[in-house]
Amino acid sequence: SARALAGLSNGTLVCCLPGSTNAVRTAWDGILAQQLDSRFRPCNFVPHLKQAEPCATRG
Repeated sequence: SARALAGLSNGTLVCCLPGSTNAVRTAWDGILAQQLDSRFRPCNFVPHLKQAEPCATRG
């Protein structure tokens, strides 16, 4: 079992993921993808995230 954890701290998403590829995939598929999708119901992280300017170097 993967020991992944994700949550919010002062409007910032914090993810703690094990180092293996499979563990990261499990975390994305089982936690993060749904929580970062504003269409996911009944609730998701999106309304709680800070609004930030896009990173200029990743344009």
